[in-house]
Amino acid sequence: MTFAPPAAQPRSSATVRTGTGTGQHGVSRRRTARPGDGRSDGAAEESTRRCLRRSYARGELARQLVAAPLELRDRLLTALRAADTAFFAEDWQRLRPLLEDHAREVRRRLAARSPADVLSELLPTAVGVGPGERVRLDKLQTDEVKIAPRPLVLVPSARVWPHLTVEHEHASCVTVQYPVPAATPGGQLTLRDLHDRLMALTSPARMELCRHLLGEPITISELAARLGSSEPQVSRALRPLRDAGLVRSTREGKLVRHRLATDVVRRLGHDVLATVAR
Repeated sequence: MTFAPPAAQPRSSATVRTGTGTGQHGVSRRRTARPGDGRSDGAAEESTRRCLRRSYARGELARQLVAAPLELRDRLLTALRAADTAFFAEDWQRLRPLLEDHAREVRRRLAARSPADVLSELLPTAVGVGPGERVRLDKLQTDEVKIAPRPLVLVPSARVWPHLTVEHEHASCVTVQYPVPAATPGGQLTLRDLHDRLMALTSPARMELCRHLLGEPITISELAARLGSSEPQVSRALRPLRDAGLVRSTREGKLVRHRLATDVVRRLGHDVLATVAR
């Protein structure tokens, strides 16, 4: 399923592929020797030795790949088809409509916006950098990826959360496998959101507010009376909690009542909620 951007946005092309997930392990930038590709037997043996140094299993796989690649391919395809029938066929039938709906929505966005902009919208850990086609990705190590003029291949998955896989070393394309938001438990926080929530709970005064807001919805005037503070003081202390999503507010006529979002606090960890509740 391929999308080519309109002429008004010729910066890069994008492909959206649906699937339950892919795995890439032990990828090297160096091309592995293959029989008949003009490389010497010595190069193939060296490639096998490099794999063996990493682990015996990799060394054996490399030996079989060099010795009989077609036979190994047939065995691998047979194993994958059997695994699909035994483990994934029913799961895929349930997940496929969700992934296809998501892919259609992504294609719709790509028709109107640049791939870098769409990628920044899809990934809570991605931020567009400057006016060009650069995206900063916040993973274990923060890196910047330049998309244009390479094609962008997007692989939405329902089975990779909370991981994000980005392959951009090769000149041919940029491949991003990411979790579909509808299939993730409670979504995924950005680093900034997590920072704001944790920092909001570092103040003893705000922690005291959280304890009062845990039991029942309460107004600022009622909080001020309980704490012996002024309403402006309580309002200022409450604002960071609301901005971080830790407190929800509901209006009832002229009154606005506030309550701790325990589901949000719980996702920060059991110890955090237990500390607030004690």
